[in-house]
Order: sequence, then C-alpha cells, then structure tokens
Amino acid sequence: MRFDQRNVKTAKSILQHESLEKLLFIFETFGEIRKARFLAEQIVEHRKKHPFENSFDLIQFLQQIFGTECNTIT
Repeated sequence: MRFDQRNVKTAKSILQHESLEKLLFIFETFGEIRKARFLAEQIVEHRKKHPFENSFDLIQFLQQIFGTECNTIT
C-alpha cells in the first residue's frame, strides 16, 4: 500500500500507528473526506484488534463501516 516505493512510510504503517489527530489531519487535508473524524475514530478502534495488512483489509473495513456509502465518503 505505497505509491512511491522510495518513501519509507507506508499507508499500512500510517493506518497502524498514527494518532487519531494525525489521521484526522491527513483525511481532512489530503483526502477531503466529509466523515473524516468518524473514519479516523473507527480506524483507531479497529486496528486494536484487527491490524491492516493490505489494501484488501482496508477495503473490507470501509465496506463494513460505510456499506454502500463507501464510494461516497469524499
């Protein structure tokens, strides 16, 4: 889950380790996500029990919390 292979920080490591505040900043600033706070809170709770290993895990997670709205969170 990394666009630039030279970048040390991966999307996986961001989802797993960044604080709620940092995730919120990322989603609001770069993702322009309307439900940014809700998404960040859900990620922080989810990763306690189910770490994100790949993009498929993230897709499944998004579908669970947003259902059919998954394509309309931005």
